[in-house]
This record gives sequence, structure tokens and C-alpha cells, in this order.
Amino acid sequence: MLVSGYNIIRRDRVTRDHGGICTYIRGSIGYDVLSDLMDENFEVLWVKIRPNRLPRGIPSIIVGTVYHPPSAIDFLILDYLYESLSKIEAIF
Repeated sequence: MLVSGYNIIRRDRVTRDHGGICTYIRGSIGYDVLSDLMDENFEVLWVKIRPNRLPRGIPSIIVGTVYHPPSAIDFLILDYLYESLSKIEAIF
């Protein structure tokens, strides 16, 4: 679904006809999709956004959109998130 004035970043499921995750970002905000952090086993979308006004010393914000289905194995997603957040902290 398109929303006027916003960019949509999608990560559709490839193994099924329905589902996936998305993030809407206001059209005036610059962004980069961090595809090197994504894993095909999890429905996670990482995006670096650069709003026009941020506090000094903070050039960008990393946003993660996560879908964790009830049937998923908790420790696998937790390990993935911990590893991803550690990489984000080291890089940014």
C-alpha cells in the first residue's frame, strides 16, 4: 500500500504468496537499506535513516523492523539480533 509522501521499503516473503515486512520512511528523509545485515532465515529489515535534524554527534539512526512469528524458535532469532546489534554498534 502506497502512502503519499512516504517511501516504502519492503521485504516480501519468497517462500509463500503472502506476508513479509515493510517500513515507511517520510520522503524528505534520506535512507540506506543495510542488506548486509539481513539473513534469509528471519523476517528482519535494517535501515539507516538520516533525518535533517539530529543531536550533534549523531549522523544517523538505525531502524530494525522485525517479525517474530509465534511458531519461531526464540533462541535463533535472539542470537541473530544480538549478532546484528553487535555489528551495528561496531560499524556505527
